[in-house]
Amino acid sequence: MHPVENNGLIMSGGSFTAEAVAIGNRARAVKKTTYRELGENNGDDVARLLAEVVEELRQHATELPNSVELLDATDTVVREMTKRDPNALTVNAILGRIAAGVQSVGSTAAAVAALSEAINGII
Repeated sequence: MHPVENNGLIMSGGSFTAEAVAIGNRARAVKKTTYRELGENNGDDVARLLAEVVEELRQHATELPNSVELLDATDTVVREMTKRDPNALTVNAILGRIAAGVQSVGSTAAAVAALSEAINGII
């Protein structure tokens, strides 16, 4: 009798629940993560602190000559942090640039520093 090769899934009874499933040779499962899931995946503190940074940037936009670019940079941080394996170099570089851009506004600088600390505790 020849051994049977199974490149699929065999299940008998029970239940099966998954966010993403890959079956077979070279199969890959990918789950897309939304902004809301940032808190679930990377700690509620990161999501809360990121929201604080965004709010600070909006409140002090007139005091920051590059506020639009700084807000865009926070979107990049969100995209990176919702990845399964965020690139620490990318996140830290962006946060460093945001921090440099908000030095003149103490409350915003403090919010960015708190976010950086929370993220560095995760990645």
